[in-house]
Amino acid sequence: MSKPRSRSREFNRNSNVVDFDKARQQRREKRRRAAEKTVEIMEQAPERRYQKNRSRKRVIIALIILLVAGAIALSSVNIVRLEKQKHELVKQQEELKETLSSKQKELENVNDPEYIEKQVREKLNMVYPDEILYMSPDEEKRSDDN
Repeated sequence: MSKPRSRSREFNRNSNVVDFDKARQQRREKRRRAAEKTVEIMEQAPERRYQKNRSRKRVIIALIILLVAGAIALSSVNIVRLEKQKHELVKQQEELKETLSSKQKELENVNDPEYIEKQVREKLNMVYPDEILYMSPDEEKRSDDN
């Protein structure tokens, strides 16, 4: 039902008598205005091109600056992280050196009779035949835990 209505509206709009000379004149006037506008645009074209090139250059320079700044930021973050890791590794190295030196001293004492005696008395709770060993309940718990 809507189609006949739209067709009738179109018919009413287009049912006017067309003056060919007038229509030709209107088309010519429209083309002339378009040509004038084109000439005006062409006259402004070098200036517009210059402005476009200038704005493109600015955008490209801004992007390059942003990329360089981003690269510098990432590098500095990476450097800080590596410095922190280096500091931690130096600490760990110092601790390992201390442990190594204490173990080397202990290794030197392994064949020493006094060191052996001390270790046997402390860890195994051994005594000489003429000695008496007294242990408190706290010491018994510690020896049981070991």
